[in-house]
Amino acid sequence: MTVPFLRSAVCATLLAIAGSAAAQAAAPEAPKFEFHGFVGGSLFTENAAMNSGGGQAAWFVAAEPNVDKTVFGGDVRQTRLNFSLTGPQLWDGATAKGVVEVDFFGTTPAGALNDISLAPRMRLAFAELKLAKSGTTIRVGQDHDLILGIILPTTVGHVAFPLSYQDGTIGWRRPQIAAYQMIGVADMKLELALAIGRAAWNANSGPETGFGPASGKPAFEGRVKLIGKVFEVFVAGHWSQIDTNGQGSDAAPDNSLDTTAITAGGKVSLMGFTLQGAGYSGKNLGPLAGNILQWQALASLTSAVRVPNVSEQGAWAQLGYTFGPWSGWLLTGFANPNGEDIADANAVGANLTRDRNSVVSGLLRWQVKGYTAGLEYSQWQTRYMTAQAPTNNEVLKGNQLMLSGMYFF
Repeated sequence: MTVPFLRSAVCATLLAIAGSAAAQAAAPEAPKFEFHGFVGGSLFTENAAMNSGGGQAAWFVAAEPNVDKTVFGGDVRQTRLNFSLTGPQLWDGATAKGVVEVDFFGTTPAGALNDISLAPRMRLAFAELKLAKSGTTIRVGQDHDLILGIILPTTVGHVAFPLSYQDGTIGWRRPQIAAYQMIGVADMKLELALAIGRAAWNANSGPETGFGPASGKPAFEGRVKLIGKVFEVFVAGHWSQIDTNGQGSDAAPDNSLDTTAITAGGKVSLMGFTLQGAGYSGKNLGPLAGNILQWQALASLTSAVRVPNVSEQGAWAQLGYTFGPWSGWLLTGFANPNGEDIADANAVGANLTRDRNSVVSGLLRWQVKGYTAGLEYSQWQTRYMTAQAPTNNEVLKGNQLMLSGMYFF
């Protein structure tokens, strides 16, 4: 009886194992949740009134006070939270992913003490379909402009508002559909990307309002990026159009304005050194966070007046050296809207004032795994056109010293 009993027990055990394996194989794969971002803050002192309240958001000098120039402040607005959920395979080699990212550069609620009760701001919100076999990725939702290039200066206290903005970087975020194709080239990767999205201008109040959507045309972007072991280079372009009348008006027939831009940049890291930077050229770049955050005024225009174009160039470069947990970085950059174009725009009521901005910055950074601390000094020089004349200029200067601590996870 022993042998038949053992035979039955073994068969029962094998059947149980097989049944368990089959059940596990049949069970759906659980989605993968990820939580990333960074948390921390900065203490700073600066001796000029900067845009957006200064601190971590400083890009250019808004005013140079005659008295009480120096302020001491603290800022936690760049704290960023990124949530993503990657689902099971939709079919062989295809997976879906949803991403939402927020920081705290939203509005400050009303109230005497609510400057420490900051409102969140949605940065990203997109659905991603990744086809691993073909190397294709499709994103639908709000994402970074392709023209941004995603190569930005190294910093600790200016991650959310990089120092190269208004000083050599263009591109922001928009609702769009974008396709990315990754191709292997020898031991490198070539990325080809195209996007179609919503055209924009200043303060669009909804998906169907504003001068951008009123054009009836989408924004188009394209980018080529080559990624090697120690380097990364890209070139990208943008085109969009606005209707200067807005929706429902034909006061000035065929009165449209194009935003066009081309940008290129790169990064190389070798023997502890890193050199990175980018440059651009274009026109009417307010929607791409260019033109030193200025837009031609449109409301006062008539059928006899066309909106003048404002051309612009800019570039930035940063050199860094890493030694153990320490690194040092030097940055310079500029943005230069054409002064004559601004004068022409002002002649029809645009009221643009800034025609050049530049920054120089130095960073000493200490980083161990996810924790980073940095001491940064930055100086901005912003040139203002007084009396709406390109030959009568005033340069405002602002300096900032910032100590930051951030935990990246």
